[in-house]
Amino acid sequence: TFVIITFVVASMFISELIFPTHASTNGAPAGRTGSPGDVFSCTSCHAGTAATLPGLITSNIPASGYIPGQTYTITGSITSIGKTKFGFQISPQDTLGNPLGALVITDSTNTKLVGTTGNYVTHLTGGTSFPSGIATWSFDWVAPIAGTGDVTFYGAFNITNNNSISSGDVIKLSSLLIQENLSASINDFALFQED
Repeated sequence: TFVIITFVVASMFISELIFPTHASTNGAPAGRTGSPGDVFSCTSCHAGTAATLPGLITSNIPASGYIPGQTYTITGSITSIGKTKFGFQISPQDTLGNPLGALVITDSTNTKLVGTTGNYVTHLTGGTSFPSGIATWSFDWVAPIAGTGDVTFYGAFNITNNNSISSGDVIKLSSLLIQENLSASINDFALFQED
């Protein structure tokens, strides 16, 4: 009996090391967007290969670009009819992985900030269940200072098979490039000079 119990406990321990089953139910650890700076995506914990799928990150930022200091809404969404459990992580960065702007949680039931400076948004346990097969998360972003230039929102999305282990999940990567509204920045600079 002792040998059987020892074997079962050891198997569970090894399984947790190889397949960290519930580690991401309450949000992915920081640095899992698949950006050039992060390197890692959800595949560092979930089995499979990440595929790129454009259009999973959207915003209300006008085509003319962001205005420094303004607040905008960013939305991450993914659809997989027949699936009910999802996860995500998004971060605004430059190409080196430096965070740009400030993230603001607007739905504390379903999303939270992670990272040393709160520069990643991820799901909470409450924000993983979508019986319709359509998962959506939103948060706010305060645009960075004038002269920052382009900002890219990098995101990783997990479509789980809800089997409580990391195998069989599908990972999608997406990004959204936002330009700075340079005419607004020039106008702001001119007003500053006049004062």
